[in-house]
Amino acid sequence: MKEILQNTYGILVYQEQIMQLAQKLAGYTLGEADMMRRAMGKKKREEMAKHERKFVDGAVGNSIKKEKAEEIFNLMAQFADYGFNRSHSVAYAYLAFQTAYLKAHYPAFFYASVLSNEAQDTTKIYKYSSELRSAGLKFLPPDINESDAGFTPLDNAVRFGLSAIKGLGSTSVQAIIEGRKKGSFASLFDFTAKLDQGILGRRGLESLICAGAFDSFMPPETTVNTWRARLFAGIDGALSHGQKIFQDKMRGQSGLFGAVENSADNVQNELPVVAAWDQSELSKQEKAAVGFYLSNHPLDDFRQILEDLRILNLGDHEEIKAGDKISLAGIVSGFQVRHSKKGNRFCIFRLEDQSSGVKCLA
Repeated sequence: MKEILQNTYGILVYQEQIMQLAQKLAGYTLGEADMMRRAMGKKKREEMAKHERKFVDGAVGNSIKKEKAEEIFNLMAQFADYGFNRSHSVAYAYLAFQTAYLKAHYPAFFYASVLSNEAQDTTKIYKYSSELRSAGLKFLPPDINESDAGFTPLDNAVRFGLSAIKGLGSTSVQAIIEGRKKGSFASLFDFTAKLDQGILGRRGLESLICAGAFDSFMPPETTVNTWRARLFAGIDGALSHGQKIFQDKMRGQSGLFGAVENSADNVQNELPVVAAWDQSELSKQEKAAVGFYLSNHPLDDFRQILEDLRILNLGDHEEIKAGDKISLAGIVSGFQVRHSKKGNRFCIFRLEDQSSGVKCLA
C-alpha cells in the first residue's frame, strides 16, 4: 500500500508539473493551466486541440522551437491517457480501504457519519438504520439532552440527530445545543423556559415530541402512548410558560418560587390528562416527525409473512426500470377516487411501508 501511495503521489506531482510547464513555457495563467490539465484528464479532444495550438504558439513566442513545443505537448497528452486514471483509481481504492476499516472496527462512528451526511434523505436514513441494526448496533431515538445536530456515535449505538427531525431548522438546533450548556433540560417546561422566544415554534416542538426527544423524562409507570399524548396536549402551556419566563427576564424579574415551579413533579401535574394515543396515531405522528416509522410500524406484526413471501421494502428496491413487475406490501393513504374523460373510474393513492412511500394508480 505504501509503495502504491508513493507512486500515486508522484503522479499527482507530475500533474502539478504539467501546470507549471504550461505557465513557464507557453505563458499560461494559473487558471488556464488548470483548465488544460482538466481537459487532459477528461480527454476532451476539442479542448485539447485548442490548447495544443495555444501551447505551441505560446512556447514559440518564448523562443522555443515549434517541433520541441509539439513534442512536449504530446508527452503531456500521452501521460493523461493513463496517469490521471491511475491516480484516481488508487485514490478511490485507498478511500474504500479506509471506509471498510472504519466500518469493521468503528461501526458506530462509521454509521453516524454516513447518516449525518444523508440527514435530509429519509429513505437512506431508513436503509442505513436497518443496516446498522443488522450489524448488532442499536438505533436510538433523538433525545433533547443527548442528540447533537448530526447523528451521534455511542457505545454500540447511534443516536438520532436533531437536524434530521422535520420542522427543525439549523438555527433551532444550534439554540437547543447552546441552551443545554446551561444545564440539562429537566422537562418540557424547563426546555421552553431556557430557549429565547422565537427560536422554536409550535411546529418544531410538535416534531420533537412526536420523534421521542422528550421520552427520557417519561415516568416509569407511564406508557409512550400516554406520555406523548400528554406532552402534545401540553404544548400551548409550555410555550406560554416559556414566554412568561422570557418576559420576566427582560424585565429583570425572577419568580420567588421559580425552582418549585420547574420541579419535575410539578411539571408532570401541569401536563393535561388526555386519552392515550393508539398505536396507529403514535406511528403516524412519529413518521410525520422523522419521515419514517422509527420505533414501530403497523406492518411489523406481519413481518414474518412478508419475509416468507419475499416482499422487499420500497427502500430496498434500488433499481427499478419501466415495465418491471414487483410485489409490494404497505398501508394505503391519501385515497382519491376520480373519473377519466371517458367516464372510467380510477383511484390515486399512496402506498407506504417501513421505509418510504410511493404514489400508485389503479
